Amino acid sequence: MRTFRKTAIVTCALIGLCTAGSHAECIVEEQLLKTKLDAIARAGELAKQQKPLLEEQEKILTTKAKDPTRPVGDQLSAQDLGRFSELEQRLKAIQLQQLLESNYSRDYEVIGLLFELIQKLYVGGKEPNQSDPDSKPYEIILGMRYAAKSDDFKGIDDISVPPRSDFEQCNLIAALHLVEHQSITKLNQLPITEASQTFQALAKRSPTGKIDRNQLTPQDRAVYDGIIRNVMAPARREQSFQGDLENLKNIAKAADLKFQAGKKDAVDSGGDINAVGQTIDKMNLDTRMRFGLGILRVVAETFPSEWVRQQEQIQKMMKPSKR
Repeated sequence: MRTFRKTAIVTCALIGLCTAGSHAECIVEEQLLKTKLDAIARAGELAKQQKPLLEEQEKILTTKAKDPTRPVGDQLSAQDLGRFSELEQRLKAIQLQQLLESNYSRDYEVIGLLFELIQKLYVGGKEPNQSDPDSKPYEIILGMRYAAKSDDFKGIDDISVPPRSDFEQCNLIAALHLVEHQSITKLNQLPITEASQTFQALAKRSPTGKIDRNQLTPQDRAVYDGIIRNVMAPARREQSFQGDLENLKNIAKAADLKFQAGKKDAVDSGGDINAVGQTIDKMNLDTRMRFGLGILRVVAETFPSEWVRQQEQIQKMMKPSKR
């Protein structure tokens, strides 16, 4: 039998949930929506900053570089060329911020897809096949489960408790933990200790000292099967659900860190895309954060952000057609 996590028994005092009613408004879906709306607002602000720069750049081109057969630089004065280059640099910096915003929004959107699928599986939903719209999120879930059991990341799906500040401000990590807390409560209500004692008694009555269902008497077999159905199977389901939620919490933490560190790199470098990631590379990251960042790399490969898709479409449109 698989050993159940001792960490499942977490008191309300430890996680600050003694007054559960005060956390009723901290909901996963609302936090995902809030992040989406905040990203839209920031994208609008960046577009507002971008517009006058594009207009000024266009004015320089149309009034002072009218000959399309000559290089732009040859038609501009040193002052105009300097200003044009400055505008170009500022536009690149804004584009980099747009990329970071779009990637962050995508990360949270995928967390939402994973959360929805995890809940479907928890209530007995069918595992998606390759033709199912949920197939890609499901592959990520399977990848998370596999990685969490590897030697490199073993234990990262054990129950972790967010700091009290997360609950006070109600972020996504706190909202996910509140869902997990409900599962923890259900797991702790199962008579696992009594079931273990019954298994020990059944094993003692066996000549080998181990339980062999086929060798049990009809009465003992009925007891054994009842425990499997009513205790062990529900306990495994709760434990699997908690592990999935822990993985989502790790991803959310990593997404927040990647976004904030990326913005710092963008500002410090003046908009150099090659500088993004330098801050994180210098950090001494714990196992959970390394796991979350690794999963996010898979997310980026599987689900390109809206900004990336738009740029790819623009490149296709600009590519000369073959005759």
